Amino acid sequence: MTPLQSLLASWKRHNARTTFVVCLVLFTAFSILTLKPLWLGHGWPKNHEINAFALRTRVYAEHYHLHDFIPLWSSTDNNGLGSAMPALYHKLFYLFSGPLFLVTGKMKIALLLPILFFLVVGAFGMYRLLQLLGASRATCIAGGICLIAAKYTVTNWLIRGAVAEFSAAMLIPWALYYLLSSLNENRVRTGLAVSLALIFLAHSVMGYYLGLLFALLFLGSLVVRKIRLTGALLGSTLKATLVFAVLVGPALLLIATFGPNYDMQRILAPPNHPCSQFSPLIRYFWDEEFVFGSDWHIYSIQLDLPPLLFGIAGFGSLLFLGSRANKGGIAAPVLPLVALGLAALFLQTRLSAPFYNHVPGAAYLQFPWRLLGLLAPVVIATGLYFAEKSVALWGRAGGVALCTFAMVLLCGGIAPIPRRSPNRNAPGTTPRAIPNSMTPKAIPPTNRRGGRSTASI
Repeated sequence: MTPLQSLLASWKRHNARTTFVVCLVLFTAFSILTLKPLWLGHGWPKNHEINAFALRTRVYAEHYHLHDFIPLWSSTDNNGLGSAMPALYHKLFYLFSGPLFLVTGKMKIALLLPILFFLVVGAFGMYRLLQLLGASRATCIAGGICLIAAKYTVTNWLIRGAVAEFSAAMLIPWALYYLLSSLNENRVRTGLAVSLALIFLAHSVMGYYLGLLFALLFLGSLVVRKIRLTGALLGSTLKATLVFAVLVGPALLLIATFGPNYDMQRILAPPNHPCSQFSPLIRYFWDEEFVFGSDWHIYSIQLDLPPLLFGIAGFGSLLFLGSRANKGGIAAPVLPLVALGLAALFLQTRLSAPFYNHVPGAAYLQFPWRLLGLLAPVVIATGLYFAEKSVALWGRAGGVALCTFAMVLLCGGIAPIPRRSPNRNAPGTTPRAIPNSMTPKAIPPTNRRGGRSTASI
């Protein structure tokens, strides 16, 4: 038997090691292809962060070179004036890029490899999430590839240059996987605490929102008796809380130590408050203002149409053609994901303004569409899940009908329509102007763009 025949036989037997290797190769290869704008040619594409992520990487590398493994203050940041960025800013991405730059001396390698790593990690998270839902292996692989190619995934690392938020978003599928596992097993799995802690270290605001939404979902599950309040649930919750505290404790201690000297609310002045950033809800489903590659500072908040429309088509076929028993049994596993998705979608509307104005810490999201980091994997997982269940219920004929219906919807979605030309300001060109939140309280906030701060976290 040739090696190829042996590999195929192992694949057909659903060998776990073979499946992992094949998925690793596929996810890595597809990630490398999507990263072509980064590795092709010299330099780095224009983006909203300009070169801030490279300068932060250099700061971490300098501290590691001096064996300072828990950096608190950077004397070289802020054009040599110094800042508390290492203590207060999101850390996880730079824990990878800093050592890589120190070892290789190549900034592009130091930035590219962590982005590639997080893309593959996110794809495997989608694979595990769909596998937990009972999807086939092919659908699980498709889900991983969909996340790699998702609009908001590419927007984060290419257009916005938001590598901290990107790394957090790639960990969200793992948090969703452990959330569903915890609900199914009536206990809080340690993996949920670890994934939420890593998300917090990657982007503390995203960690805040995931923790808040997950806690509300657990309370709702108790109310509707999806889970029961038992000793095992209480014990596992206590253990998970301790694990989370150990992992994020040092970061929270640094924030508590340095934070009182800084006014973080400076970054919430309009237009950087969530209530100033609401977009028409239709833009989440069709964004007529965006053409990919037309302008480096224009971004889209549109959800990915293929999994969204496949999900609508699959759910519609089950709703109108499936039996009552099938409907409940098929929909039940994804109801927690649907609830999270609806909550995140509600937070995109002006009806959520009181939440941002009155709930402590909520306004630091700054841009409601940041929750696309949660919405994207939810849409992919539920969309592919419903599509596959519909095909399984109706066989090959149903699959052809589903694909035909989705194709018609897609063709209608990409039909040419008139585009508006909204006025937009290009980002500033200051080499390293730190956010006002990183400036001590004693220093007045800087003003840019006619007195408006452009800082974001």
